[in-house]
Parts: sequence; structure tokens; C-alpha cells
Amino acid sequence: MRLHCILLSELSEDFPMTPSETLKKIADQFVSNVCAEFGGSVAYFPINPPEHLARRNAEILAAFLAGASYPQLVKTYKLTERRIRILVEEGRKAEGRQPVKKANTDRSAQ
Repeated sequence: MRLHCILLSELSEDFPMTPSETLKKIADQFVSNVCAEFGGSVAYFPINPPEHLARRNAEILAAFLAGASYPQLVKTYKLTERRIRILVEEGRKAEGRQPVKKANTDRSAQ
């Protein structure tokens, strides 16, 4: 039912001049097709499709290069610091940049 409501809402916004009964039939048919194809199975829908991830990852690298800290990026993008670090390193490597130098975290030297 939720899928039907979301679809109907989107169709209404995209096609405001189309009669609501026609939009309802389109939504009904779409939901019926989805149920026929996937009914009874468990489906996973990613939050971010791959094309959005590439854009997000580029934004993360750009923000880091502009001076954003790892904790700031964690908060902004709701990812773990480890994941942010991996994305920054992958982005830097893809651009042919040097890896980020790690801070000395060896406490035994203190």
C-alpha cells in the first residue's frame, strides 16, 4: 500500500494535468506488476543507487581536500570514520595523489 501511495503522489506531481483516475490505474498496474514479479521474496533496495554513491564519494573527497576533518565528514555523511578514510584514500589514489599521512598514534613513545 505504501508503494502505491508513493507512486501515486509522484505521478500526481509529474503529471498534474492527467486525470487522477488515470494516475490511480497506472499506480495500481505498477504495484500489481511488482507484486507478481517479486511477491513472496525479500527484496533489498539500496538507499543510494551507484550513480549517487559516485557523486557522494566525490563530494567527500572534495570536502576533505578543502579542509574538512574526518569527524566533520562522519557527521555530514552519516558514515563511519573508517569508511570515510577508505573513500578519501580511494579518491586520492584515483587522482594520483599521495596517501594521507597518518598521525602518530603510538602512545608507548610518550
